[in-house]
This record gives sequence, structure tokens and C-alpha cells, in this order.
Amino acid sequence: MSQVSTSPSPFFTVVIPTHNRSGMVAETIASVLAQTWTDFEVLVVDDHSTDDTEAVVTAFNDPRVRYLRNARARGACGARNTGIFQARGTWVAPLDDDDWWLPGFLQAVAAKIATVDRSVGVIYSGHTYVRDGVAGYVKVPNQAGWALDRFLYRNLVGFSSVVIRRDYLWAVNGLDERFPAQQDGELFIRLAHFCQIDYVPESLACIRVDHGTQITTNWRKKLDGCTLLLEKHGHLYARSPQLMHRAHSRIILYGVRARDWAAVRGSLLWFCAGIFVDPRNVLRVLRFLAR
Repeated sequence: MSQVSTSPSPFFTVVIPTHNRSGMVAETIASVLAQTWTDFEVLVVDDHSTDDTEAVVTAFNDPRVRYLRNARARGACGARNTGIFQARGTWVAPLDDDDWWLPGFLQAVAAKIATVDRSVGVIYSGHTYVRDGVAGYVKVPNQAGWALDRFLYRNLVGFSSVVIRRDYLWAVNGLDERFPAQQDGELFIRLAHFCQIDYVPESLACIRVDHGTQITTNWRKKLDGCTLLLEKHGHLYARSPQLMHRAHSRIILYGVRARDWAAVRGSLLWFCAGIFVDPRNVLRVLRFLAR
């Protein structure tokens, strides 16, 4: 076990954005302070909460925990960027305020970092989805190397189970705050131009999926995020009919759920093209919509 450090240059900076979730963020912070690897700082970025978030955070009374408050609400991306650009660690570890880590997460990631060269800028572990306190599906990673086209096809990485080299994050200017959803996948597309990815092959993070304020349950935001993703990176998707189909299939999926029939019509031709270029994805989308 490493020693507790209050160094001005910790190995990891953990960035926890939060807004009016004082009851949840305490559990998240506690999971970081319980890590067996202890050379880190924690930046809890309060996105202009109106509850007792500040009191909950400062009650931990740990020199590694810093409370930051945005002067105005900037959304999840803006709160994350506040932490990213104040990070002192070599690696930045984003952690949502409703998720948590198992005690060995940072230790396992640090061990992996010791085995890779500087071309690797993203390292992630598996994660477990938790609903109503019960562990469910476990996502185990298996993707490494240069991964631009793979990130264009789908997001490989859970945002609460990843560490990113700080200088790469700064080089791409952090998250794009225009995105209401899909912001993590979009970030990894930009990072994939500059660095490789690697992974720890076990589930060390828990992702909560049981409360209704998550972006994952907001179909309008998901649709808007997918639409903006295609607008911003259309030149990359256009390199491959399969990638174009994939981008439009996401718009179909969330367009139907958001009942935006104009968006559905605009993507229908590329979705149907998937019958020839990606039939498995067509079936996947149809099965999801049927449920």
C-alpha cells in the first residue's frame, strides 16, 4: 500500500462533479478515500447546488479532498472541466457522483500504468451495473491499442472506470460543453487521435442505474447528443458506410424514444443500409425498440 500523500503533484486527480446529490456524493467520496492506493487528490466540483453539498464534502476533513464550487450551473461537462483544468495529478480519474469504486481500483490501474509507455493515455477497468442496490450486468473490457474507429462505432469505456493522462486531456481542451449527452464518447474520439488505450481485465467500478434523473434515461438529451456527435465528426463517420449506419442508428433509436419523427425520417435511409453493412446492429436496434 502506498502512503497517504498531500503532494502538490499527486499521481491521480479524482474529479467528482455533483449537483444537489449530497446524499449520494458522500458514498462516492468515501469509496475514493477507501482506496488501497492513496497518492491522489479529490476535486469535488459543486455545480451550483442548493442543498447541503458543501457541508457534506467538507465534513470529510481530509487534506486530499478539495471542494470547488462553480459560480453558476454549467452542467455535467462544465463541472468536469472545472476539475480537469485544476487537476495537479499526472492522471485524471473522472467519477460520477452516484457511482463508486472498489478499494483496489486505483492500485490496479497504477500497476497497469507501470507496464505501458507514454503512447497509452487512457486506461480503464470493467464495471458492474447496480440497480436498487443489486449488482447486475458486468462489463469486462477487452479493447486496447489505437482505437479511433472503434470509438466511432461505440463507446468502449465507462466514464467512472477510467483514468486519462492529464496532458492529453488538456491538449484536447477537455470535454465539449455543448453536448447534453454522449460527451464522454465524444471526448474519447478526440483522444483516440493522440493516444492508445489499455485496460485492467476486471470489474472495479460500480455504476448506479436506478434513479430517474440520469442522462441515460433522458431520450431527448441522448438524441441531441447523437445528432451533435454526427455533425461534429461527420467527416470521420463518412469514411465508412458501417460507421455512418451506426451513427444514424443511434439517432433512430433515441429519436423513436423521444418521439422526434423528423429525426427518425432523416436517418432512415442510413439505418436501412445497415441490412447490408451491419445486419447485427440492425437486429440489435429493432430488438431494443420492440422491448
